[in-house]
Amino acid sequence: VLRVDYAENPEMVQELLYSVIESHPNILKNPKPWVRLDDFTEFGYEFMIRGFISSVYTLEKWEIASAIR
Repeated sequence: VLRVDYAENPEMVQELLYSVIESHPNILKNPKPWVRLDDFTEFGYEFMIRGFISSVYTLEKWEIASAIR
């Protein structure tokens, strides 16, 4: 989950998040990663981001997530 200030354009944020997650070499192309505007919170837009990795990288999942962040 990622929270973004309401001053930002949510469509541009979504595009940027897609480009970041899709550019990581360990994120699978199929199933395709997804980004969605999940909620409107007191502090801003809340986006949910999901990328999928091969089981080969299961032990590295936290490092991959950290690199994407």
